[in-house]
Amino acid sequence: MKRRSFLATTALGATVGLSGCLDGKPVLTLDKSEIVPPERGLIEKIEDVDGSGEIKYTIRSEHNRFEVFYFRDPAAFTTYQKVTLGGDEMPEKPPTGYQPLRAVAAKNSEQGAYEAKMPTDGGRHSLDFDGTHYLVVDHSNYGNIEVPDMTDELQVFVGLEVIKDRF
Repeated sequence: MKRRSFLATTALGATVGLSGCLDGKPVLTLDKSEIVPPERGLIEKIEDVDGSGEIKYTIRSEHNRFEVFYFRDPAAFTTYQKVTLGGDEMPEKPPTGYQPLRAVAAKNSEQGAYEAKMPTDGGRHSLDFDGTHYLVVDHSNYGNIEVPDMTDELQVFVGLEVIKDRF
């Protein structure tokens, strides 16, 4: 009797433990170090996700603050590119992307680095993917942060996970 109880408990525990892995299919997983040129942004293109899914990211830099923009609207992303790459003038109210996934890096005393993390609780943010999206690690004066020395590159570590819902 004790053996059956043990096996039932073990099976239930395994089912609950694996249920988090079965809720979606990983579409994009990144863990990499990159260099962001001054007055530019590191752009990660997120495509081939139709329907709903989830996203989370953690981005760190040991040297400087930065901003993260998440663009779902192609026109807003094009405006960002024209300002940072093409030299267009900054609009009066520049589009800063999808606000729930926007972040300004803050000093993380435990890590000893600047960090931007969404969601902040370490979970995932549910999202409808309707076309191509862009995650931008910005190292320019486009958003709220003033970059003091525009000649320095920004070394960042990017951790990004995009999951497509199975159902």
